[in-house]
Order: sequence, then C-alpha cells, then structure tokens
Amino acid sequence: MADGKIERKVVLVCKKNANSSLYFRSLKNAELEVQAAEHFSDVEGLLESFGAKVVVHALEGFERNETSRFHYNMCRSPRGSELQRFMIYRSNNMRAVAFSLDVGMHKALPQERAAHTLGHAVQMMLQALQNRDALQMQGLALSTSGRPNYTDEEMKIVEKVFKAFPSDLMIRTAMARVCFLRGDYDQAIDLARRILQSEPYAVRAMTILGEIEAKLGQHELAMKLIIKANELAGGNPERLATLARLSVDLGQYPEAKKYLLEALRLFPEFTILHSELQKIPFNGLEAKEVLELVAPKVHGEALTQLAVGLARPVILLRQFQFVTEIVNCAVETLPETNQKCGFLYKVAEELLGMGAKNEAVTQLRRCLEIDPQYPGAGDLLIKIKTNLAA
Repeated sequence: MADGKIERKVVLVCKKNANSSLYFRSLKNAELEVQAAEHFSDVEGLLESFGAKVVVHALEGFERNETSRFHYNMCRSPRGSELQRFMIYRSNNMRAVAFSLDVGMHKALPQERAAHTLGHAVQMMLQALQNRDALQMQGLALSTSGRPNYTDEEMKIVEKVFKAFPSDLMIRTAMARVCFLRGDYDQAIDLARRILQSEPYAVRAMTILGEIEAKLGQHELAMKLIIKANELAGGNPERLATLARLSVDLGQYPEAKKYLLEALRLFPEFTILHSELQKIPFNGLEAKEVLELVAPKVHGEALTQLAVGLARPVILLRQFQFVTEIVNCAVETLPETNQKCGFLYKVAEELLGMGAKNEAVTQLRRCLEIDPQYPGAGDLLIKIKTNLAA
C-alpha cells in the first residue's frame, strides 16, 4: 500500500444472514474486489489464492471465543503484518461502523445506511494507509505484529519512524511500547494518554497504559484499563494472564480463575497461562476443568508438571482436603499411567517438603497401587516410614 496504489482486494468473513448481502454490496459499491468466507477455516487459503491483504469481519453470528482466537492467530501468522483487519459493528438503525484493529480508529458515515457506510468506511481507512511510505510501512509491520517485545534493532527502527512521523497513530503506539520496555514510564504514559485522548478505543495504547500502571503498583487502575481493552478487543492470552496476575495481587482469586479459564478455553497450549495457574489455589473440580482443557494440547511430562502446579498452592497453604480433591481429579483426568504415577510421586515430594509426611505416604501408596514398580516410589515410602517409626 506504500506504492501509491490502494489494495482493493478484500476477504469478507461473514455468516449468511439478513445483513450479509448488504455488507457484500457495500464493499462492491466502494469499488473493492470481494471474496466471501463463511468460516474462519477458509480465510487463510482464500487470502493466499485471492491475493488479498484486507480482511473485513462481520461479528454477527460468530462466537466471541472463536473470533478472539481467529484475530489473535491471524495477527501472528507469517503474513500477519501485511494484513489490514477491520471488524463490523452494526447498530439497530442499520448504521455500520468499521473498526480497524490495526489502525486503532473508527471510521463511519453516521447518516448512511449499512449498505453504503461499510464500504466507505473501509475505503477511507485504506486511503489513509495509502499515503504511508516505506519507512512508515516498516514501522507499521512491527506495530501490528502482535508481539509483546521488540529486539534492540527493532526498537531503533520504531524510534526512527517516530521521529519522522510523530503524528502517526500506530507508530506512536509502538513508541509507547518501546518506552515501556526500556523503563521510560513517564514518556510511555504521556504517549499512551495522548493517543487515548484522540482515539478512546485504541486498545493497544489502553493495554500499554494498564501494564505501566500495574508496574507502578496501581493495580486497581490497571485492572480498569485492561478490562476495558479486553471487552473491546476480545480475549488475548497475554492480556488475560495480566488480568489474572493483577487479580491475585488484589487478592481476588475468583476473578483470577475466571480470566485464566477464559484464556485456556481459547489458548490451552499457552505456557504463559500455565505458569499463572500455579499461583492460584484451585479446588478439585476447577483443576479437573483446567486439565481437560489443556490435555488435548499438552502432553507427557509437561502435562504432569502442570497438574503438580495446580496442587502446589493448596499444599503450601496446608489445605490438605483440597489436595485430596485435586489428586483424585488429576488421577482420573491424566490419560497415561506414567503421568498418573509421576504426578502422585511429585505431589508426595511436595508434601514431604512441607513436613506433611503422612499425606506423602498416602500419595506414594496410591502411586504404587497403580504401578508397583514405579521408579523411586518404594524407596521413598520406606524412607518416610522409617523416619516416622523413629
């Protein structure tokens, strides 16, 4: 789009309903070439075969979770930084508003019906993007990559683009991120607040500001900012993990569980979520839900360690009745015999470390009932019983 030619090929992701023909016609009326996909699974192939770099997604008829996962994965796909992504919101009076996920702005013609507004809104966005030069596009690619961190070289590129184009919204947002990463919180706060003054729905700036407030210990303010960003842009595993972490800091464990379970339903394979799980005391049924969500994506020793991590907080709190619940659910849920025994053996070690010798004996006996030859379990059991007898 930096060569002076607007990319006019658009993939419309839209369920067939009363408005789908309006959206399709709206884009066509704006002289855009359109291919439609009714399922997210078709989008990647259609973008490739059609050669489009613009995705317009109508929210109606899609579940929030599948929408969130689609946009998160699309942003991080190999071609994610080349794509321009728009979402359609429709109000009852048939006005359509196109919200650009990458530019961070709303564009619409409030008096037009949806059949005209959407096409004009997307076209206006693309015309604004058309004026970017190669340096801006390089910065834009970094800004929209969805990665939480930049290398030193990438930071220098963003700084260079920011100096050349200080009013560019996404570059200002990227610069706020750079300032945050290098610890220059005052400048990061100033940039993020200025962005939000002109663009109150700029989710990235809102998230950055929330992350900074969390670093500065302003947990309640950080929660408000990141909750709002999450409501606007849907589930993002890093953002949901941050909300869980803040909830723990505020002692709001039910809220922390809610955010982590929401994230796991979307991204069960994300290890950042697994580490946060180990800071929160779950009961048996909650632990079972976590393991059932994660088990299809995490296997072997990693799944065993996660199960142990779920038991660790209640062991540290000496809430042994909850330890028993978690153990029962984990043994029932873990798919492999070796995983069950490995889990029981490691839980026994954790209990032993807390001085809970009788509880450790119970878990080792259960381990040996499943596999009498499990390495080390018999020896550890004899050692503990000898010490108890002494």
